[in-house]
Amino acid sequence: LMAAAWLALVVRRGEPSGSPRAGLKAGPYVLLVGALLPVTPWAVRNAGVFHDWVPLAANGGQTLWMGHNPRASGGGETYEHDGIETRRLPEPARDRAYRAEARREMFEHPGRSLRLAVVKFGNFWRPWPRPSPTAGRGHRLVAAATNLPLFALAAAGLWRR
Repeated sequence: LMAAAWLALVVRRGEPSGSPRAGLKAGPYVLLVGALLPVTPWAVRNAGVFHDWVPLAANGGQTLWMGHNPRASGGGETYEHDGIETRRLPEPARDRAYRAEARREMFEHPGRSLRLAVVKFGNFWRPWPRPSPTAGRGHRLVAAATNLPLFALAAAGLWRR
């Protein structure tokens, strides 16, 4: 936080103190420092543990593969890893293996990847979760009761523009 305050003062020097633009130039820098400050210790820790660049997590490749594997449907299903041998790999290498396999699937089947993206987009903006063993009727009703008013207010705000 001290670095952000120092940066704001340094950037602000170019504008007269009473100017309405005096603090505006510092905004992006303060935002950048504010975003990097909390994650930097974890990235440094990961570099020491994995001896590789893993800024936050080493499961992005696996997540990408879960959404782009031969059995993916666009929902949140998880599958066994269909012959991708990763048990003995360190986490960063495992992440790269899953990412490569997911990208291969996406490039070999671009139409299917596009259809999955449309399904995922619909699931993301759905006001209640898809029916599943873990999301019972009560869970869906609570989600709908909170999300539908938010969607209505957002639509009303867009309409007023």
